[in-house]
Amino acid sequence: MSVLALFVAVTASAAPVATPLSGEGRALLCASAADGDAAATQTVARLLAKQQPGAATEIETLAAALMATGQCPAPPPPPEPAAAAATGKIKGQLEFGLGQSTGTTDTANANVAASLEGDEGAWSQKLRLTLDYQDVEGIAANERYTAAYDVRRSIAKNAFVSGLVTLEADRLAGFRSRLTQSFGFGAKVALGPALVLDLSGGPSRRETEWLDPRGKEAQLGARGTAGLNWKIADSVSFAATTSGIFEAASGTIEGQASITGKLIGPLATRLQFTARHETKAYPGIEPTSTTSRASIVYDF
Repeated sequence: MSVLALFVAVTASAAPVATPLSGEGRALLCASAADGDAAATQTVARLLAKQQPGAATEIETLAAALMATGQCPAPPPPPEPAAAAATGKIKGQLEFGLGQSTGTTDTANANVAASLEGDEGAWSQKLRLTLDYQDVEGIAANERYTAAYDVRRSIAKNAFVSGLVTLEADRLAGFRSRLTQSFGFGAKVALGPALVLDLSGGPSRRETEWLDPRGKEAQLGARGTAGLNWKIADSVSFAATTSGIFEAASGTIEGQASITGKLIGPLATRLQFTARHETKAYPGIEPTSTTSRASIVYDF
């Protein structure tokens, strides 16, 4: 063992651990000064310091105050407990919607969504997966898959930086896959006690694999998102989101509005309307599409 290590070990073992003066010791020291006998106070202080070496500094300070004023000062406040380490919170949702109609036409539709949200300290993350499917007379009229990962870090009370990655697959819209990556800044603005506006935006890069001979295309652009969350009552909430990807040759604008009402326990029902517009749609595909649906939501 080196000399320095030996010195540190000996010092650590010899140094008394600081501890507060016991209530009985404090009362005894204050009583010794009640008659103004400084010698008695010093004697009691010396004995207490030997009995409670970790409180020697506090004993010395108290004895000096007693001999100077003759009054026993108020005991120091107890130390505040150490703040518990922040633990992450995770919550999630499962959303199911199924429908079937027969008669003149035979139509089936389904929507499934799952989301996970977590936060720890200044960081928050959200992962969402969705499936929208519609079958008309045995032919797929809508088949869209999406996955989105949103990560944020607070930089001020209401401001944050964000990163968003979205992967889509929609053959009926003319592309096998579309990957969007963006980075930006945002802010949360409280418009009222139950009304919050969420704004974010920044540069983006989108890579699309088309079904036609264009193959893969990659474009730089800008992304902007505005979201409104309104808690109408304890069991009813409204949410609306508008987002856009703007590029030199194309772009996508999407809006969504939903109202959610609690049922029993973790179950809720949701009515939702979505509209999407492609500024450069696949040839033969309508540039604007809308979806209306009702679903059951399970919170966990």
